Amino acid sequence: MIKDGVTQARLAAFWSRAVQQYKPSLVVDVGVNYGECLFSVTYPQSAKVYGIEANKHLFQYIMQSKDEHPNKEQIQLIHAFASDQEGDEQLFYIDTHWSGTSSASYMPSHQMVEETVIPTITVDSLFEKEEVCTHDLLFKVDVEGFEGFVLKGMEKLLKNCRTAVGLIEFDSHYIQNSGIDIDEFLIFLQNRFSIYIYDASDRIVPPSAITYAALKKLFKSEYVHTDFLLLTDDALKDCLDLDIG
Repeated sequence: MIKDGVTQARLAAFWSRAVQQYKPSLVVDVGVNYGECLFSVTYPQSAKVYGIEANKHLFQYIMQSKDEHPNKEQIQLIHAFASDQEGDEQLFYIDTHWSGTSSASYMPSHQMVEETVIPTITVDSLFEKEEVCTHDLLFKVDVEGFEGFVLKGMEKLLKNCRTAVGLIEFDSHYIQNSGIDIDEFLIFLQNRFSIYIYDASDRIVPPSAITYAALKKLFKSEYVHTDFLLLTDDALKDCLDLDIG
């Protein structure tokens, strides 16, 4: 209420611009939370929209939000933990104090935490029987350090879609807590995407050889928290009309 529903202005601005200018035919939001991103815009009438959320306490509310959305018939919500494996069980820590920090990579230090186990899915499993080669994909992944697992679980989708534009959270502490080597993760990303980085002033920094050491130098900190913009085709930056510093 204090922030009028907008706690991540950078994400909201990107999402609105991407939907308006990129006009995706397929949308995937992994880590819906209460839907600040997913429900913030009106999508093209032909678009298919998927939202995945692991927090069971939020699910009833985002279902209500879906029912109020103009694209409600196009939106499918899934209660599961997105990963690189299908049908496993994942220990998940629900932060009942602040929903955005619920995570599988660490237990919050305060006492308002609920441990639960939820089934895992891969994003690819949602599209096993669907032809996606004509789709332009817009995606968001914000899962407190498990972004690498989610992306591995959607490699077929990313490979088979015509184009893809995505935004992922990058938090060095969360990534390390999830057991991922940061430099290996950065190599994984650079082999698949053109990467643009939001710096500490919210400017978009052009791509270069990205290492953990370079990121720490850019942010002048051992701890790096930012967002990465991922493009399967670097020409998409012109479609998005990005202000690149």
